[in-house]
Amino acid sequence: MLFVTFTINKFSTGGRAMTMILIKSAVTAFMILLLVYVTERNPRIGGIIAGLPGATAVMMFFFTKEQGIEFALSGLPYAIAGLSGSTSFAIGFYVGGHLYTSNTTAQAIIASIAGLGAFLATSIYVTSIQNLTFAKSLLIFVISVSTMIIFFYHMPSEKKVDTKKRTLLEIIILFSFIVGFVVFVTELAKVLGPEWSGVMASFPTGPAPLLVILLLSYGNEVYPTMLKNLARSITTIVVFYLLLVGLLPLMGLYAGFFASYVLCIAYLYIVNKSKYNKSPN
Repeated sequence: MLFVTFTINKFSTGGRAMTMILIKSAVTAFMILLLVYVTERNPRIGGIIAGLPGATAVMMFFFTKEQGIEFALSGLPYAIAGLSGSTSFAIGFYVGGHLYTSNTTAQAIIASIAGLGAFLATSIYVTSIQNLTFAKSLLIFVISVSTMIIFFYHMPSEKKVDTKKRTLLEIIILFSFIVGFVVFVTELAKVLGPEWSGVMASFPTGPAPLLVILLLSYGNEVYPTMLKNLARSITTIVVFYLLLVGLLPLMGLYAGFFASYVLCIAYLYIVNKSKYNKSPN
């Protein structure tokens, strides 16, 4: 009888875990595939939307649900500073994408390696900081995003190209990479400390495979425009993190995340209506 009870409980636990994995996969895949669709038709809008805490919010939600609000909040300074890794990834990807342009497959591989290398180097530095405060993390973020804005300033704000149809293979590759990475990172939260969990939550889970797809499809025509607009909208993720600090303890998991996301959308709308985004092409 005890064996039967243990087996049922174990199966129930495994079933819940599998359900969580399927939810992570479905939500994240939908967000990224939608982002691919939008960016191919308007790189500027795609870059702006990429600044929303899409896959980042999914990972943070499951971090919080599985590890608790206190665990998630303790890692947020590292998550904010970890966004410097995302800006480093963007710059590294761009530089790597221009090192070799004779073959788009090799170009995508080099760009990805350069981007990942830049992300890891920056992330190692961030996680080496002891007792990282919100003030220090915000300073690191401001410096990194300012560098990204300056770096991509000369890129065109708008870019129109003839849209190519996505093949089934490309969709499968995109889906597999995103789902695999999200599940892997969220499961790592069980063994890693909050510092690395926070940093990995800030990995550009959505933009990274999107950049690869755009490079393979259009070469260097589209993704630089997306990166320029991403540099302008990435501050939304910091706003999201800071809202979580105030709203999660006050409203709880579900209401706190929902309110934070709605306020982020409002913030992004205001930012992109301001004069700040009216830069020359």
